[in-house]
Amino acid sequence: MYSKIAPTDIISAELIFKDYVDFEENVIYLTDEVPDYIAKFLDDIMPDYVIIIYEMFNPVCPYCGAKLHKHEIKKWDINKQTTVYKQRYKCTNSTCSKTITTPLSKIVEKNCCYTKEIRKIGNELEDLEHISYEKKSELIEKQYGIKIPRQTVQYHEFIKSEQYLSQKEEKIAQLIQERNIEFSGIIGYDESFFSINNEKYVRITSIDSKNHMILNDQIMKYEDFDKYFIEIFMTYSLKDLTPYSNPDMPNPKHSLLLTDLKKDTMITDGYTTYVPIIEKLHMTHQKCVFHKIMNQRTPVWKTTNKLERQLKNKENQLEKTKEKIQQLEKQSKGQKPGRIPLKDKKRRKNKKKLKKKKQEKTQQKKDIKKIEKQLEEFEYYNNKISEIFNYDTVQKAEMEFNRLYNQLDFLPEEVAKFVKNLKKDFDKTINHIKRKDIPKTNNLLEGFFKITFPKKYKRRFRTEKGVKNYLRHMTIRWYERNVLHEKITT
Repeated sequence: MYSKIAPTDIISAELIFKDYVDFEENVIYLTDEVPDYIAKFLDDIMPDYVIIIYEMFNPVCPYCGAKLHKHEIKKWDINKQTTVYKQRYKCTNSTCSKTITTPLSKIVEKNCCYTKEIRKIGNELEDLEHISYEKKSELIEKQYGIKIPRQTVQYHEFIKSEQYLSQKEEKIAQLIQERNIEFSGIIGYDESFFSINNEKYVRITSIDSKNHMILNDQIMKYEDFDKYFIEIFMTYSLKDLTPYSNPDMPNPKHSLLLTDLKKDTMITDGYTTYVPIIEKLHMTHQKCVFHKIMNQRTPVWKTTNKLERQLKNKENQLEKTKEKIQQLEKQSKGQKPGRIPLKDKKRRKNKKKLKKKKQEKTQQKKDIKKIEKQLEEFEYYNNKISEIFNYDTVQKAEMEFNRLYNQLDFLPEEVAKFVKNLKKDFDKTINHIKRKDIPKTNNLLEGFFKITFPKKYKRRFRTEKGVKNYLRHMTIRWYERNVLHEKITT
């Protein structure tokens, strides 16, 4: 037996830092390649009389290329917290003679107190949750120990958001191209409604139901939204618009003349405006089964809720009647059986009450059974209608539907009305049975709406820009979690 010892290299701090850190008496020199957190670490562990100076790794004049000589040092507070110094240089070229300060362009932008890492935290938090700038400021202080005003957080987020979001969107487009993720042609379309500063807006979205990519996502004022815009939106969503972002094609064709993306099936709710538009696009139309069932259930639930309230009242009345009968029977207990004398008016009155209560009890039981039977009937037809859309063959689905349709006169009014209307577009609700690759619902898009724009935010925003920025953050998060399955970094 012997113990296997893994080989170990002993590396000193001097070997790690020799090219980037130089220790002298009471001074630590850092090259401009060293991250700011190293400077903060050294500042925390060193005595107060030791100063940290950032200097250029290759001190050459950026204007004339001549060598630079050290001139003086300039104080700089990293994130207004850690004091370090920047080395200033003088150009040795007499015709140039410029004074250059160590730029630290990888750490901080010119004329800014806060590092790049701190300035982008507001946008990174927005990727996760839409919270107030005050809370963002508190989170930064708690995590990094840096007290930063909420107005500064807002300013940093405002000036950096376009660059931050664009870089992520470009990275997403690059990864999609590298992985050769293509549109399947099976598309979900829907609208969602919200308010900006108490003015009604609509969000119109189309999504690939297979690979979860977004084809188009727009917001507009509700007053401008109509069936003509829906047609324009659907048509342009199915066009390959990449020539507009191709620098090699400065004058692309009109968008209507561009190549179509793969067109197969459009999944929508039951709004009748969609039908002629989808026919014009030469696509299969699958009407969302969930919306269809909800259209059937809503009037049924209205009736069944009323019946359930009646049932509860009847049951309560029955319990009270039973209690009253017990009281009356208790009063008669111990009395002589047989005919009650005419003079005993009290006993005769109690007997009359008892008889009436027993009759009420019988009637109440009948009423309860009648209501329960109605509820069972509604439940039976609810299940039968659901089964139509769950059959594995079109023949079975059509057979069950025709059986219900032939019984229209015997169906409850709410069910009969739904079955009669379903006849008009039944073929558009069973395309998912004809082809197993077609989803029967638009639940993916409904989930996209709930995830990227929850109900709690639909009245919070005051500007269109705020909504658009927020939706861009959430769409990027959607791609990270549902399309690419990886975190996008900038």
